[in-house]
Amino acid sequence: IPNQMDVDGSFIDEIKRTNSYSYNHYNLEASTIICEIAYNKGVDLWNFKTSDNKGMECGIKFMLPYLENPFLWNHQQISGVFWGDSICLQLGGLRLNIEKCAEVNKLRGKDYKLIRSASILGPLAVLPGFERASD
Repeated sequence: IPNQMDVDGSFIDEIKRTNSYSYNHYNLEASTIICEIAYNKGVDLWNFKTSDNKGMECGIKFMLPYLENPFLWNHQQISGVFWGDSICLQLGGLRLNIEKCAEVNKLRGKDYKLIRSASILGPLAVLPGFERASD
């Protein structure tokens, strides 16, 4: 994160790509998985921040408006954007207590459920504390 993320929360190298939305979102999803693995091993990377505020919260808040409405993205994206579950929204909302994440994720899936099993991580309902966010 310190070397890959810009202070606005975007990923420096990914924002320059021809599919910058996809790559920024993918990098954030991969970072989410790393944070969650560490969290379940007793290491809190979710709340890690550099002195200039780079961290998962910054990255999620950068992507949040575009995950809600991809048409706002003002960088190059030559292919379509993925519309569906986003684990950075699901787990970021839970671990960082960002309520807007759950609202945006509800817009992204037709039959939205927080415990949907289509995630890379499998059924999120099995994660400790996730039931808190399922109302």
